[in-house]
Amino acid sequence: MQVIQEKTGTRSSSLKILLIEDNPHDSRLIKELLKENNNENIDLTQVSYISKAIELLKKERFDVILLDLFLPDSEGITSFERIHFHCSYCPIIIISGVKSLSIKNSSSLKAIYEGAQDYIEKDGIDAEKLIRAIYFAIGRQKILKDLECHPIKFEKPNTKDTKPIAINLSLKLAQGIIIVDKNGVVLSVNKEAKYIFEKSNGELIGSKISIPLKSNKSFLVELSTNNETKEFITHINETIWESNLAYSITFREIPSGPNQQFS
Repeated sequence: MQVIQEKTGTRSSSLKILLIEDNPHDSRLIKELLKENNNENIDLTQVSYISKAIELLKKERFDVILLDLFLPDSEGITSFERIHFHCSYCPIIIISGVKSLSIKNSSSLKAIYEGAQDYIEKDGIDAEKLIRAIYFAIGRQKILKDLECHPIKFEKPNTKDTKPIAINLSLKLAQGIIIVDKNGVVLSVNKEAKYIFEKSNGELIGSKISIPLKSNKSFLVELSTNNETKEFITHINETIWESNLAYSITFREIPSGPNQQFS
């Protein structure tokens, strides 16, 4: 099993990328696209097998991983799960030949719901989209790490109460994820979001959400269902969905009890 390593750019610091791709044509395309960004010093390592990638991850740290889900020794969502298990610290971008994330039971879509930071279609990819996706993924991963490790201040939108509230986000709670377009129209939801809103997939997709769409913004929202009001930590990130600008909105319920920390 061959490991191919290449370096490009002139900057002193390197962006370490692990490309897990077995198709020679696709590997060559991604390498050429990365080379087009001469301002970036990129240290690229390419492998064709999940098993070889896992060996590397036990010895080295990478800034981002570009992962094809269908490889000689692993297929579908299992490929993501195996890599994510060995490098939960590292953002993973799915690179796929599947033309649409809207395809039911898409492995790429499942990977997004389980923690992949982004998805790129091989067809139509260019250098700008690739580099943008890489830096967005690294940025989002850093935000998630900060959220899980440190108390953070939030604000309630559209209220006069501006008193900051610090919440301990190390709680391992399921989170709902909604993908919306730039106008707030829902494109996709995960099962946790359907549970939170108590609506079906068909009821949510195509509807419009009223949360202000500001990237890297966190605040508290109140949701009322079945005569019960719950508070959720909401975080918004800018992302790319089917080659268009979109927003990923996460909802994490704040439980009542001693785990809350108020300032």
